[in-house]
Amino acid sequence: MRKITKTLLGGSAVLATLLAGVGMAQASGDTPTSIERNGSTFYAEDQIDSVWQQVVQDYPEKLPAGIDFPALAPAFFHPVEEGDHLFEEGLTELIAARYWRCAWLDDSIQSSDQRSIAGQANASAALEKYSTLPEVSAAVDVPTYLEQIGTHAAASGEDIAAAEFRLDCGIYVETEATK
Repeated sequence: MRKITKTLLGGSAVLATLLAGVGMAQASGDTPTSIERNGSTFYAEDQIDSVWQQVVQDYPEKLPAGIDFPALAPAFFHPVEEGDHLFEEGLTELIAARYWRCAWLDDSIQSSDQRSIAGQANASAALEKYSTLPEVSAAVDVPTYLEQIGTHAAASGEDIAAAEFRLDCGIYVETEATK
């Protein structure tokens, strides 16, 4: 059974822009001061937990019952490789939106498994709000993404939510090793 965990596992460089840079110490709770490089804005690894907390503390859409955002930035933002890492402004919002979507996809799948029509309707209504989440409309071509997921689901014979969850939510799933 799938279970969205309260901490994200691993990470993928698919959404990230990581650059070498100079880290800046930042006390938790302070508004992080961004770093400007080549016309773009970044946050240092030691700032990212504060940025994450600001993004998720008053998230514009609720998560399914019993699911919370991780208190600290996911492991993705704390690479094990040595070096100074910078994360482009907006990336925390995109990862939070992806976590949110995966939580609702999981809820949709569980509702389907339990044959809960009300649960499926609730999850579907929530998932329709994905394109309105912070940074999503500016950074994700949602109609094309959904079309690609639908094409893949049809070709594989899977339910669309199950196909998307399997393809894009693996880093958000609890495994035996992390329980």
